[in-house]
Amino acid sequence: MRSDLSEDFVLCQPRGGSQPTFEVEKKSRRKIEMQELHMQPDIQTLLQNALECIERDPQKQMENSAISGVVSDLALHRRFWMKDRKLRVHETVLHKGKDQAIPVEYQQAIEHMKRFRLSAEEARQLKNDEKMALESIYGDDFKERLPDRIWELALSLDSLWDLAHAEPATGSKESSQMTQGKLHPQGIPAGICKFYQQGRCRYGDQCRYKHLLPYDPVTLAQEKPRRKFLLEIRFPDHCAYPSEPPLVVISQTEDYPGDLLLRTTAFLLLKSAQLCGSDNSPVVFSLVGLLEHDLMDWLSMKRFFRDLTLPPDDSQCSDEEGIQSEVREVACDRSKEKKPIKMTSTVVGMEEEQSFKDNATLKSRYASKNSDCSYQELLVQRKALPVWNARSEILLALKKHQVLVISGMTGCGKSTQVPQFILDDWLSSQSGSCCYVAVTQPRRISAVGLAERVAQERVEKVGNVVGYQIRLQSCTSRWTRLVYCTTGVLLRRLEAKPDFYPVTHLIIDEVHERSEDSDFLMMLAREVLPKRQDLKVILMSATLEAELFSSYFGGAPIIEVPDCDTFEYETLYYMDNERVNCDLIVSVLEWLAFGEHNHPKEGSLLVFLPGISEIRSLYDQLSAHHMFGQKAKKFLLIPLHSSLTSEEQQAVFKPAPSGVRKVVLSTNIAETSITIDDCTFVVDSGKMREIRYDPSKHMESLDVVWESIANAKQRMGRAGRVKPGVCVYLFTSHRYSYHLHVRPMPEVLRIPLERSILRVKLQRELFNDDQSPVCVLGHLLEPPSKESIEGAMKRLHEVGALDAQGNLTPLGYHLAALPVDVRIGKLIIYGSIFRCLDAALTIAACLSYRSPFVTPFEQRAAADKTRMSFAVGLSDQLTSLNAYNAWQRACSHSSYAGSRFANENFMSSRTLEMLSSLKHQFVELLCSIGFIPGDMTTRQLDKMARGRGDAVLTATGPAINENGENVRLVVSVLCGALYPNVVQILTPEVTYKQTPTGSVALPRDAKDNRFLTESDGYVSIHPSSVVANVGEFPYPYIVYHEKLKTSRVYIRECSLVPVYPLLLFGGSALNVGLHKGKFTVAIDDGWIAFISQSLEVVMLLQKTRLELDEVLSSKIQQPNLDLKNHLTHGKLIDAIVHLLSRS
Repeated sequence: MRSDLSEDFVLCQPRGGSQPTFEVEKKSRRKIEMQELHMQPDIQTLLQNALECIERDPQKQMENSAISGVVSDLALHRRFWMKDRKLRVHETVLHKGKDQAIPVEYQQAIEHMKRFRLSAEEARQLKNDEKMALESIYGDDFKERLPDRIWELALSLDSLWDLAHAEPATGSKESSQMTQGKLHPQGIPAGICKFYQQGRCRYGDQCRYKHLLPYDPVTLAQEKPRRKFLLEIRFPDHCAYPSEPPLVVISQTEDYPGDLLLRTTAFLLLKSAQLCGSDNSPVVFSLVGLLEHDLMDWLSMKRFFRDLTLPPDDSQCSDEEGIQSEVREVACDRSKEKKPIKMTSTVVGMEEEQSFKDNATLKSRYASKNSDCSYQELLVQRKALPVWNARSEILLALKKHQVLVISGMTGCGKSTQVPQFILDDWLSSQSGSCCYVAVTQPRRISAVGLAERVAQERVEKVGNVVGYQIRLQSCTSRWTRLVYCTTGVLLRRLEAKPDFYPVTHLIIDEVHERSEDSDFLMMLAREVLPKRQDLKVILMSATLEAELFSSYFGGAPIIEVPDCDTFEYETLYYMDNERVNCDLIVSVLEWLAFGEHNHPKEGSLLVFLPGISEIRSLYDQLSAHHMFGQKAKKFLLIPLHSSLTSEEQQAVFKPAPSGVRKVVLSTNIAETSITIDDCTFVVDSGKMREIRYDPSKHMESLDVVWESIANAKQRMGRAGRVKPGVCVYLFTSHRYSYHLHVRPMPEVLRIPLERSILRVKLQRELFNDDQSPVCVLGHLLEPPSKESIEGAMKRLHEVGALDAQGNLTPLGYHLAALPVDVRIGKLIIYGSIFRCLDAALTIAACLSYRSPFVTPFEQRAAADKTRMSFAVGLSDQLTSLNAYNAWQRACSHSSYAGSRFANENFMSSRTLEMLSSLKHQFVELLCSIGFIPGDMTTRQLDKMARGRGDAVLTATGPAINENGENVRLVVSVLCGALYPNVVQILTPEVTYKQTPTGSVALPRDAKDNRFLTESDGYVSIHPSSVVANVGEFPYPYIVYHEKLKTSRVYIRECSLVPVYPLLLFGGSALNVGLHKGKFTVAIDDGWIAFISQSLEVVMLLQKTRLELDEVLSSKIQQPNLDLKNHLTHGKLIDAIVHLLSRS
């Protein structure tokens, strides 16, 4: 026995603060196969050319070529097998004969020597590339008047136009009177609505003309019709453009000052010479950028070129002093201008004076309702609601307090009447102040349904005084003073206006649900209240937990509304069912509809189910039923869940035809905010889906859990509104009394906090800059733990949403706009950038929902064999993608062919249909943030698909999907999204067998391999993975989606990842070092490392990584940036695609 135990055992210290663990195995037994970097010469040339287009400064290249560090020999020796057993051809020698062509190597050497001198062919190519880009971007605005000699570009230069037209002429009596508002300008300029100036434009937001007040000469001057400028680029004889600058001239029509055109032309000539002399690159785009965006250059230009048009001034100061003095002069002029009036309406640009006129009109219309018979009839119904008796008390409390808590069970009328109490009180008053009531709802169906109901009660159309706003749909106008909106939409608006302006009354409805959005909104409101003394906040809850909300706002008063007078209802309990039993529910419905009992035989039946999959299963079963099916024409089946469109959700409120009863299959969306008037029976499965966060998966999931007592009471209250009703619980009374929780856990305590942290970062104006997310989220009603917040910040940093200082990155801004997990959001964004959108969306849908494969217990072997037949690239995600695409091709023939294909290949048709629906939702989200051109919605895509798979390829076009079949690129994008979920493959030392022809390496067995994570130690590949039984891996790294702990810790949804995706997308930067004369490239402090014999390859990779990060940052900052046709970025992306495809 050896006494030196350190030579026999390894002390493994996981990162992240975990306790060290002893691995009971010899450290020399298993290591990671060190990979040596090799790059084909043509790929190197592509990358070099792409980088040269971006930067031609040799000094900068020399600075970047310094080796950043030296990796310890001992560290690599202990962790990696350093022997390379692969045979490669490094170079060939070509013996050139007298009449033979020059070898390629010689040509490359000559090109390398001429790197910083453009040949005539190179110059011509760059010029043609620039011309093609200009034609693609500007279309008809770009013309080549003479081939290779004269280009013309028509530009709308607002900054240059405003330099001459933004300020009205001064000094005259007329201009003075106009400034004081005493003289109306003669005539109305083109583009301004004359009806609006008379106070009666009926088109509102839809008007094609500008809505401006008549007595605003400054604004009218700014709205003078703008004419385009003509930028002319001339290439004289013997001009070696872009090594030499062209002649540039800018012109305009006769109404633009000639001296400014002269100054502008001189400025452009100077900038053109500077740009061409610095890097030999095309300059037209740079010149256009200076014209459109660089205001300081215009200020300096006015002073710098003054000597071109004015006589010399002996008192003239230096250029730098002149520039600064002009900046001060402009600042002084602006300070004297009339300050703009703040907006007090939803219509952008509406002035205070016009708002007062509109308010007077609204109050006049309201006064006339006293003689409206229809309104008076509906008013009688409103007064019958329990909340009406508390009207005076509510209005009095709002006059005395900023915050009010109203508690009342669903159905008492608080959601429809309290906002009207506030609105009617303002309309009937003589006050000149404004009123704008915003009511938040947790769901779309609630916002739309309540707005339509309130508008009906006021005998108006939705969009007039009462409107609604949900995601990607708004129904408001300049007259709107009461708007129902989802909580998420209001939070999105607060990113631009964190002071809640122009809202005067904020009503947060259904606060008892304790959603993440409502808790965050309450925290924001509490922060804003001291700054907005005129803001009133009303919290409305359907439970008796009002004291909790009252104490959060410093003891706000509570008004309790008694429950409405409902009919008696009976509660029945059944045996416990751990799973939703559709057969049992059908039997219960049969008894309620046709059985012998004393309950009513009319009215709607409402069934509560956990989620959409259970709704679909029960819907299919009822559709095939001889009595509930469509053929019987006795029942109308209505599914109700959040993924349906607003129009489809509204079907639940429409009355059924005579002699037909509704059967509503709903999630917990029907618990609150909506009331089905004719509901008589409720069947409660007792289950619901809750968003839970599993730290081992680093992903959120929807888990089926038992409902709480509060949920059960809400569901029971849906029955007995118009006649005696029955509620059937599919669980025992013992479970109700002793096992169900009193109320559901607040969402902020059971979900990942990445989205809340992103919101905190977006709302920095509201909080002190020195407040960390830990401090800010600590102000929530029930704050999460510090560990949960810090863990979420770490994950945001890992995906690139936060930088090292914890600040929001451009990627973080877009991820904050996508209501999906941050890694899924990153995957679909990267898919659009690298033009493999459809493939990325399919994988994202599978990761968000589930794999399309099913494994029947009695057919496990056959199902596994079928799944392996779809295997691609040692990747579970690519396997699912391949199977989905095969189903999509089958669906193109008919929906029946798709269903048959799924059944024959052990796939779930319902799951595949859900995946296609998720893909459509992802497309809608990407359109909303600009990564996909157009304005496609989920509903439009569903119609295009016509039940035959999805319509993503058809709707988005071939350009953004041209790399969809490139599996190496797709797995590279997947690596960028899932990183740092990476495991190392540790293999035993190679053993050999002696044969008559020599020693032969024996193949490794799968059971001999080990898999190591950076933070959690050793794991195992799940048996269902396509890589579970693989012994020989060409690469030593695997990315995974989730970890699962049963008898051991498993990783699932795995993909073997090549070398270059890790270097280009993993970690924060590449560290270059030396090891025994070879160059090393490492990320994550050397946890992932590679070697190379070529310094040129190493430095090329380092430079490529830096430039790729900048390109991705530019694209993320400008989602509509066309990388494919970009002069420099497009070449780099194409070169990287070639590298990843052939590595």
